[in-house]
Amino acid sequence: NLFFKVGTITDRYDFGEQIIIGRDIFPISLDLSEFVERHGGIVSAIKVMEEFTEQLILKRIGIFCQDTAFNQVFKVNKEEMLSRITREAMGVPRTIGLILQNALGQAEGRATDNRLMMSDINYGMRATRKVYFQQFQGAVKNRLIPGYHMDIWNSILGKALGEKNKHSKMPASHILLDPVRKTYLNILCENFIVHLIEESRASKYGGSYLL
Repeated sequence: NLFFKVGTITDRYDFGEQIIIGRDIFPISLDLSEFVERHGGIVSAIKVMEEFTEQLILKRIGIFCQDTAFNQVFKVNKEEMLSRITREAMGVPRTIGLILQNALGQAEGRATDNRLMMSDINYGMRATRKVYFQQFQGAVKNRLIPGYHMDIWNSILGKALGEKNKHSKMPASHILLDPVRKTYLNILCENFIVHLIEESRASKYGGSYLL
Protein backbone atom coordinates (compact mmCIF):
# COMPACT_ATOMS: atom_id res chain seq x y z
CA ASN A 1 0.00 0.00 0.00
CA LEU A 2 1.06 3.57 -0.70
CA PHE A 3 0.34 6.24 1.89
CA PHE A 4 0.52 10.01 1.49
CA LYS A 5 0.84 12.31 4.47
CA VAL A 6 -0.38 15.81 3.78
CA GLY A 7 0.26 18.77 6.07
CA THR A 8 0.15 22.55 5.90
CA ILE A 9 3.00 24.59 7.31
CA THR A 10 4.43 28.07 6.97
CA ASP A 11 7.31 28.56 4.56
CA ARG A 12 9.31 29.91 7.51
CA TYR A 13 9.48 26.43 9.09
CA ASP A 14 12.97 24.96 9.51
CA PHE A 15 13.21 21.18 9.05
CA GLY A 16 16.89 21.03 9.90
CA GLU A 17 19.66 19.46 7.87
CA GLN A 18 18.23 15.93 7.66
CA ILE A 19 15.14 16.80 5.61
CA ILE A 20 15.51 18.30 2.15
CA ILE A 21 12.64 20.00 0.35
CA GLY A 22 12.13 18.32 -3.02
CA ARG A 23 13.72 15.04 -1.89
CA ASP A 24 11.99 14.12 1.37
CA ILE A 25 9.08 16.54 1.22
CA PHE A 26 7.35 17.71 -1.94
CA PRO A 27 5.74 21.14 -1.54
CA ILE A 28 2.59 22.46 -3.20
CA SER A 29 2.42 26.22 -2.82
CA LEU A 30 -0.77 27.56 -1.25
CA ASP A 31 0.31 31.19 -1.55
CA LEU A 32 -2.46 33.44 -2.84
CA SER A 33 0.04 35.54 -4.81
CA GLU A 34 1.19 32.51 -6.82
CA PHE A 35 -2.44 31.51 -7.45
CA VAL A 36 -3.17 35.02 -8.74
CA GLU A 37 -0.08 34.89 -10.99
CA ARG A 38 -1.06 31.50 -12.45
CA HIS A 39 -4.47 32.87 -13.42
CA GLY A 40 -3.19 36.05 -14.99
CA GLY A 41 -4.26 38.57 -12.37
CA ILE A 42 -6.61 39.13 -9.48
CA VAL A 43 -9.77 39.57 -11.60
CA SER A 44 -9.43 36.13 -13.22
CA ALA A 45 -8.30 34.57 -9.93
CA ILE A 46 -11.37 35.92 -8.11
CA LYS A 47 -13.63 34.30 -10.73
CA VAL A 48 -11.95 30.93 -10.13
CA MET A 49 -12.25 31.39 -6.35
CA GLU A 50 -15.95 32.19 -6.71
CA GLU A 51 -16.39 28.88 -8.53
CA PHE A 52 -14.47 27.14 -5.74
CA THR A 53 -16.68 28.76 -3.08
CA GLU A 54 -19.82 27.63 -4.90
CA GLN A 55 -18.53 24.07 -5.35
CA LEU A 56 -17.52 23.86 -1.70
CA ILE A 57 -20.92 25.01 -0.45
CA LEU A 58 -22.94 22.84 -2.85
CA LYS A 59 -20.84 19.75 -2.08
CA ARG A 60 -21.38 20.22 1.64
CA ILE A 61 -25.12 20.59 1.12
CA GLY A 62 -25.11 17.47 -1.05
CA ILE A 63 -23.20 15.45 1.57
CA PHE A 64 -24.91 16.58 4.77
CA CYS A 65 -28.33 17.70 3.50
CA GLN A 66 -29.19 15.32 0.71
CA ASP A 67 -32.20 16.23 -1.46
CA THR A 68 -32.00 19.81 -0.12
CA ALA A 69 -31.97 22.63 -2.68
CA PHE A 70 -29.83 25.76 -2.40
CA ASN A 71 -32.92 27.93 -1.88
CA GLN A 72 -33.97 25.80 1.06
CA VAL A 73 -30.80 26.82 2.89
CA PHE A 74 -30.23 30.35 1.59
CA LYS A 75 -32.56 33.28 0.96
CA VAL A 76 -30.08 35.44 -0.94
CA ASN A 77 -28.98 36.50 -4.38
CA LYS A 78 -26.58 33.63 -5.06
CA GLU A 79 -24.11 35.62 -7.17
CA GLU A 80 -23.92 38.43 -4.61
CA MET A 81 -23.37 36.01 -1.74
CA LEU A 82 -20.62 34.09 -3.57
CA SER A 83 -18.92 37.36 -4.50
CA ARG A 84 -18.97 38.67 -0.92
CA ILE A 85 -17.82 35.43 0.71
CA THR A 86 -15.06 34.90 -1.88
CA ARG A 87 -13.62 38.36 -1.39
CA GLU A 88 -13.75 37.96 2.36
CA ALA A 89 -12.19 34.48 2.44
CA MET A 90 -9.65 35.01 -0.38
CA GLY A 91 -9.43 31.29 -1.05
CA VAL A 92 -9.19 30.09 2.57
CA PRO A 93 -11.72 27.23 3.06
CA ARG A 94 -11.59 27.61 6.84
CA THR A 95 -12.76 31.21 6.52
CA ILE A 96 -15.68 30.19 4.31
CA GLY A 97 -16.72 27.64 6.93
CA LEU A 98 -16.46 30.13 9.80
CA ILE A 99 -18.51 32.72 7.91
CA LEU A 100 -21.31 30.23 7.24
CA GLN A 101 -21.14 28.81 10.77
CA ASN A 102 -21.53 32.25 12.33
CA ALA A 103 -24.21 33.17 9.80
CA LEU A 104 -26.17 30.01 10.64
CA GLY A 105 -26.00 30.80 14.35
CA GLN A 106 -27.50 34.21 13.62
CA ALA A 107 -30.25 32.78 11.38
CA GLU A 108 -31.25 30.11 13.89
CA GLY A 109 -32.11 32.86 16.38
CA ARG A 110 -35.09 33.97 14.29
CA ALA A 111 -38.54 32.71 15.17
CA THR A 112 -39.51 32.20 11.52
CA ASP A 113 -37.67 31.49 8.26
CA ASN A 114 -34.26 30.28 9.40
CA ARG A 115 -32.75 30.40 5.92
CA LEU A 116 -29.52 32.34 5.65
CA MET A 117 -30.09 35.90 4.42
CA MET A 118 -27.53 38.46 3.31
CA SER A 119 -27.74 40.12 6.72
CA ASP A 120 -26.70 36.79 8.27
CA ILE A 121 -23.78 36.45 5.84
CA ASN A 122 -22.64 39.99 6.71
CA TYR A 123 -22.83 39.11 10.41
CA GLY A 124 -20.85 35.92 9.72
CA MET A 125 -18.10 37.91 8.02
CA ARG A 126 -17.86 40.42 10.89
CA ALA A 127 -17.78 37.62 13.47
CA THR A 128 -15.05 35.75 11.55
CA ARG A 129 -12.89 38.87 11.32
CA LYS A 130 -13.28 39.23 15.07
CA VAL A 131 -12.20 35.61 15.64
CA TYR A 132 -9.05 36.06 13.59
CA PHE A 133 -8.18 39.37 15.22
CA GLN A 134 -8.68 37.95 18.72
CA GLN A 135 -6.33 35.07 17.85
CA PHE A 136 -3.76 37.56 16.56
CA GLN A 137 -4.25 39.79 19.62
CA GLY A 138 -3.88 36.81 21.95
CA ALA A 139 -0.66 35.71 20.23
CA VAL A 140 0.79 39.19 20.73
CA LYS A 141 -0.36 39.31 24.36
CA ASN A 142 1.21 35.91 25.09
CA ARG A 143 4.41 36.98 23.30
CA LEU A 144 4.10 34.32 20.63
CA ILE A 145 4.31 37.18 18.14
CA PRO A 146 6.49 40.27 18.74
CA GLY A 147 4.41 43.22 19.85
CA TYR A 148 5.54 45.48 17.02
CA HIS A 149 3.31 43.50 14.64
CA MET A 150 0.31 45.02 16.41
CA ASP A 151 1.90 48.44 15.88
CA ILE A 152 2.25 47.62 12.18
CA TRP A 153 -1.40 46.61 11.99
CA ASN A 154 -2.55 49.75 13.80
CA SER A 155 -0.48 51.83 11.39
CA ILE A 156 -2.04 50.10 8.35
CA LEU A 157 -5.53 50.51 9.82
CA GLY A 158 -4.92 54.17 10.61
CA LYS A 159 -3.72 54.81 7.06
CA ALA A 160 -6.78 53.05 5.59
CA LEU A 161 -9.17 55.05 7.78
CA GLY A 162 -7.40 58.24 6.78
CA GLU A 163 -7.79 57.42 3.08
CA LYS A 164 -11.43 56.52 3.63
CA ASN A 165 -12.10 59.86 5.30
CA LYS A 166 -10.56 61.67 2.33
CA HIS A 167 -12.40 59.60 -0.30
CA SER A 168 -15.51 58.19 1.37
CA LYS A 169 -16.94 56.65 -1.81
CA MET A 170 -13.78 54.72 -2.67
CA PRO A 171 -12.54 51.50 -1.03
CA ALA A 172 -9.40 51.65 1.10
CA SER A 173 -8.64 47.94 1.14
CA HIS A 174 -5.33 47.73 -0.77
CA ILE A 175 -1.83 48.82 0.17
CA LEU A 176 1.52 48.78 -1.61
CA LEU A 177 4.44 47.59 0.48
CA ASP A 178 8.19 47.70 -0.08
CA PRO A 179 9.40 44.09 -0.66
CA VAL A 180 12.03 44.51 2.07
CA ARG A 181 9.12 44.57 4.57
CA LYS A 182 7.76 41.18 3.44
CA THR A 183 9.03 39.41 6.57
CA TYR A 184 6.78 41.60 8.71
CA LEU A 185 3.84 41.11 6.36
CA ASN A 186 4.14 37.30 6.58
CA ILE A 187 3.00 37.30 10.21
CA LEU A 188 -0.12 39.30 9.35
CA CYS A 189 -0.84 36.98 6.40
CA GLU A 190 -0.46 33.85 8.53
CA ASN A 191 -3.07 35.25 10.91
CA PHE A 192 -5.42 36.18 8.03
CA ILE A 193 -5.24 39.86 8.99
CA VAL A 194 -4.11 40.82 5.47
CA HIS A 195 -3.57 38.89 2.22
CA LEU A 196 -0.62 39.12 -0.16
CA ILE A 197 -2.18 39.35 -3.62
CA GLU A 198 0.72 40.23 -5.92
CA GLU A 199 4.48 40.43 -5.45
CA SER A 200 5.49 42.65 -8.36
CA ARG A 201 2.88 45.37 -8.63
CA ALA A 202 4.20 48.44 -10.42
CA SER A 203 3.39 51.87 -9.02
CA LYS A 204 2.64 54.94 -11.13
CA TYR A 205 5.33 56.65 -9.05
CA GLY A 206 7.88 54.00 -10.05
CA GLY A 207 9.19 50.87 -8.39
CA SER A 208 7.85 47.37 -7.81
CA TYR A 209 5.87 46.60 -4.67
CA LEU A 210 3.87 43.98 -2.79
CA LEU A 211 0.09 44.37 -3.09
